[in-house]
Amino acid sequence: MSYLNRFFSARAMKTLLILCCIGLLVAAIWFLGSFFGFGNSRPLQSVESRVIVVLLLALCLVGYWLRWPLFIMVTAALCVLVWVFGPFLLLGEGRPLESVSVRLTIIEILIIGAFFYGFWLLLLALKDNPALLDKFTRNKKPSEEIDVSEASLVISRSVDYVNKKNTNLTFFQRVILARKSHDLLPWFMVLGTQGAGKTSAILGSGQEFPLSEQLNQIGKPAQKTRSCECWFANDAVYIDTAGKYVSEPETNLAEWGAMLKTLKKHRPIKALNGAIVTFSAADVLGRNQAELFELAATLRARIDDLRQTLGVRFPVYVLVTKLDQLTGFTEYFKILTEQERGQVWGVAFPYGDTKTASVSELHDQIKEELLLLENRIERDMIVRQQEEYDNRDRKEMYALPQDFHLLSERVAEVVHNIAFASRYDDPQNYTLLRGIYLSSSHQPLDFSILNNQSIIRTWSNYVEKKSPKAIASIAARSEDRDFLINDVSYGRQYFLKQLFKDVFVKDQDLARHNMANESKYRLQRFLGHTFCILLALLLLNGFYNSYRYNSDYLDAVDRNVTSLGSTVNSFISSPTDSILPRLLTLSRYLPVYRSLDVLNPQLEWRYGLYTGGKVFEESDSLYQFFLQRILLPQIEHQVTLALQNAIDNGKSEQIYHQLKVYLQVYGRAEFDKQYIITSITRLWDSASMLQPYEERQVFVTHLKNLLDSPEWRRYGQNMDEGLVKSARALLEREDQASRLYKLIKDSVMQDVPADLTLSTMAKSRRGELFSPIDDNGVTVIPGFFTHAGYYNVFKKKMELSLATLEREDSWVLGKTPKNLSDTSFSADNNVLVNPVQNQVLAYYLDEYALYWTDFLSNIRIKLQDSDDAGVAAHIYMLRTLSAQDSPLVNLVTRAVSETTLVGKEENSLLDNINNKGQVLNAMSKINLAHAAMERKLLQERVDNRFAPLREFVTGNATSGATQQSRSGADLDKLMGSLSEQYTLFVIYGDAIMNGNAVELSSSAQQLGTESQIWPEPFPNLIPPLLESAWKRLHAESVLRSNEGIEEALGKVCRKTLQGRYPFADSRRDVKITDFENFFASDGLVDEYFKTNLANKVDVSSHPWRYKDGAADSEVALDMFEKATEIRHQFFHGEGGRSLSLVFDISVPYLDPAITQLNMNFDGKQVNYAHWPVLPVSVMWPASRSTSKVTLNATPRIAANESAMMFTGPWALFRWMDNASDIETTDSGESRLIFDLDSRRAKIDISGLTYNDRPVLELLKNFRCVGDY
Repeated sequence: MSYLNRFFSARAMKTLLILCCIGLLVAAIWFLGSFFGFGNSRPLQSVESRVIVVLLLALCLVGYWLRWPLFIMVTAALCVLVWVFGPFLLLGEGRPLESVSVRLTIIEILIIGAFFYGFWLLLLALKDNPALLDKFTRNKKPSEEIDVSEASLVISRSVDYVNKKNTNLTFFQRVILARKSHDLLPWFMVLGTQGAGKTSAILGSGQEFPLSEQLNQIGKPAQKTRSCECWFANDAVYIDTAGKYVSEPETNLAEWGAMLKTLKKHRPIKALNGAIVTFSAADVLGRNQAELFELAATLRARIDDLRQTLGVRFPVYVLVTKLDQLTGFTEYFKILTEQERGQVWGVAFPYGDTKTASVSELHDQIKEELLLLENRIERDMIVRQQEEYDNRDRKEMYALPQDFHLLSERVAEVVHNIAFASRYDDPQNYTLLRGIYLSSSHQPLDFSILNNQSIIRTWSNYVEKKSPKAIASIAARSEDRDFLINDVSYGRQYFLKQLFKDVFVKDQDLARHNMANESKYRLQRFLGHTFCILLALLLLNGFYNSYRYNSDYLDAVDRNVTSLGSTVNSFISSPTDSILPRLLTLSRYLPVYRSLDVLNPQLEWRYGLYTGGKVFEESDSLYQFFLQRILLPQIEHQVTLALQNAIDNGKSEQIYHQLKVYLQVYGRAEFDKQYIITSITRLWDSASMLQPYEERQVFVTHLKNLLDSPEWRRYGQNMDEGLVKSARALLEREDQASRLYKLIKDSVMQDVPADLTLSTMAKSRRGELFSPIDDNGVTVIPGFFTHAGYYNVFKKKMELSLATLEREDSWVLGKTPKNLSDTSFSADNNVLVNPVQNQVLAYYLDEYALYWTDFLSNIRIKLQDSDDAGVAAHIYMLRTLSAQDSPLVNLVTRAVSETTLVGKEENSLLDNINNKGQVLNAMSKINLAHAAMERKLLQERVDNRFAPLREFVTGNATSGATQQSRSGADLDKLMGSLSEQYTLFVIYGDAIMNGNAVELSSSAQQLGTESQIWPEPFPNLIPPLLESAWKRLHAESVLRSNEGIEEALGKVCRKTLQGRYPFADSRRDVKITDFENFFASDGLVDEYFKTNLANKVDVSSHPWRYKDGAADSEVALDMFEKATEIRHQFFHGEGGRSLSLVFDISVPYLDPAITQLNMNFDGKQVNYAHWPVLPVSVMWPASRSTSKVTLNATPRIAANESAMMFTGPWALFRWMDNASDIETTDSGESRLIFDLDSRRAKIDISGLTYNDRPVLELLKNFRCVGDY
């Protein structure tokens, strides 16, 4: 239970929980760390990072266990954090800790900071304890050194001697299996006072000592032990310590401690199996009470030293020696036989009992047990008295019980003080005392112990006037004894043999191991065994997997070889181009197997079994054979065919390129690997021969592998000399300068600056303002044809590589540079120049000027085509163009800069040089002449062609004026005019927004017309913008006019006319006054039209339109057009200001059943009774107050159906609407048909039609302006 109590103690459980947490954390980091991260970052994905974090946890655990300062662990954690997680720290768009040097610098700073912090803590500690570092100083006062080597040497030699017996075990048994010898000897330490008879007890124990020097000392007086001595018996090893460690502890503690440390070093697990505490009867009886306590304390301290230093729990045996010093001991026990003398005489106690006795109980228990021995002596005393014949012996033995009683009390007291349990140490849970044993190793007759408490000694001391402090005194014996008979002191040993043999030796298993060291060694053995097992498993697994992998690999290679063999047979039987790619691929990938890196295999493929290297060598030779014997002839055939086709087509560029490739393939020219690969790949692609290879890169890889071989033309064919001569003959027809220019142009395309776009030239930050007119034309300027392209690319390339290209051209054409040297330079103004270089430059400048001419003529303003843009977009465009940082100015200024290739510093290269012939050497003359010729070509072929634009922008047409002030230049005038137009359009726009009438100026059209004679690109920029802006502004004006119509007339129309009769089928009628106010002459509609629209509208067209053809005008003008038609039809009185209609009524047909038909129109009576049809003229309305129209037929059949009556301002039209049908006569007039009680009457009305339609429809088709 004590083990369980210790295990479940608070401290043990806390430690266990910490270990478990650390273990779980380590497992989580190792197995789950690779999945931990944020975003796409996985800091613990690598094994290195996880190992570092695990080591950090181990360091923290060790620091916690050893109570290291916290800043050490914090510093280590910060260093790990910087190293492992630092590369994944993202600040903005960069990772500042990704560099290893940066992280190392930060870690160094952390370590240095921790060092200084620790140094500061050390200074604070030294302030509190100045002697803290005294043991590290060399100037300290030397202390007296005590020689402790003798005791340590004895222990180490003894251990080495004993361990020789383990040599019968093999290294594997001792180290790997950790076996121990079955005859391991127990070790006992004997310690006690000086002269206690420790050595005599060991020699008299009856043990067998095989060493001759130790065996020789048995039966002889024991020598004094200097420090310690080991006695090697067959059953045990006894460490006989000197009595000075108990009698003189102050001066011998260092030697004692060194001996214990040596013992622990050599026997770390179970240093001792027991401790034998020895003191003689005289040591107990001859001391006073204080001395007894001192003796007990010293012995207890030595036992505590053993237990604390060795870490072993062992039984303690108390051996009281020299009992023969008690009066009567020898006489009492002399009758015992040798076997009886070897028995055990003493008291044994249970060892390891958890129910330890209390302090008083232990003392009483010892006394009770010793009392039993005393009683046994008392009980047998009478028998011994009767058996003894010598009176002196009987008298001596009679005092034995009393002396033994006195010894028992003192022994009980001393042993109790040595072995009682302590609440402050481990022995509180178990008993140390195993037993108290009494013995006598020899019986010298020279002295004995006198009991001062006996009656005889009391009177004797009184007579002799002695007052002894001890209860017993040692006195010399009388010399009148017969030593020849009685002195056998070294031949008799009482109570020792069975004590050593049956008690000490057999109790060897009672001692407990040093659990800390035992656990450490077990852990070491476990780790060692685990490592060996894992290593063995790793090797076995490695050999097994390597064998399996290589076997599978060879099987796969065998299958690949089989497949390759069948492909080769197919190719031999039918050599087609579609089989070759598969043949090359199979031979190339013959050694390839899954993810295996053939040249650098992983560890699991090795272990001495890897065969991929040899397979790769053989397969590569086979692959090269196929490349050189099959692919190379195809390449030669294709380049020959391509050269022949180029000759047939007659294109010099194609011929030159194919001839160059042809010569390199056949090894008759300078070898350019990348050029050959690119050319052949392009050739294969054009011939549709890449399809069998599936991917372009596959064929390129085959080509690289072929050309990488030093002997790639080993099986090559001979070149066709006739074909080459034909190609060269065609090439020589073309100017050499043209060929060289094309070569230079092709060679610099990867180095040219970025293409020059409109947005780049305009530097527009608010969107693109310019766009090309024709997307198929020149929309961008290639970087090759820019100012930077000329000076930084073309000029440098021409100067540096022209000689190289001429040499290339020479070997392509089969010539040598020597042939060309005679014509490379010609005399011009007494200065040598290169005519080829000038011709190449001329070709470039002509194309340069052509690009810029087409580009500038293809630029326009990017106008907003959407109607939603309105005038604001054009005003914004004008404001942008006329602003301080105008895109238009940037555009044309950049154009001038790019088309001015002659700089100011090049105007006169030779003008400022005096005495040219004496100062300049020939090379300087050539350079200056070339510069002068270059300036001349730049001026004539580029700068002069764009002089009008340069003059317009800078005010100066000469080259080098691009950086001059533009004061007085036409561009400044243009910008001022655009600024004025911007101001006018802003004013117009504000007026239109406020609803005011605007009279647009014609200055915009005049400026647009004037710009037509300006240099490009102005004719395509200014007129379209101004024209579009003017149209937009006019459209806005019209739109605002329409909104004014809505505001002025739309609301009135909807309020007075809309939804009322006769404009709609409704019971509500339009008032005549409202009708007249709206439609009459000088009414609302007529007045508004005359005031606002008369001069803007084309009334001759139908429908009416604005004179400028503005969009969305028909809807608004339709109301005015229809209002004019209504005014012409309905307003004939008072100069068109009042409603008046004049029409004729006639009855062409009347049902015979009707005798008379009567009609009344505002008092105008019209009757008809089957007489001749005569029209009757009627004017309506006859009255301004009311209107009434009636119709009745006689005879009446039904009053409701034979008569009609309509009243109201529009009674006439309601009467017309009540007709059952309306027909159109041949003359285009309206004929109303009425059914009067099933009797029909037809009434013709003339004068109420408009365009062959009833005027009523004119009213019903009228819509207010907001209803469209």
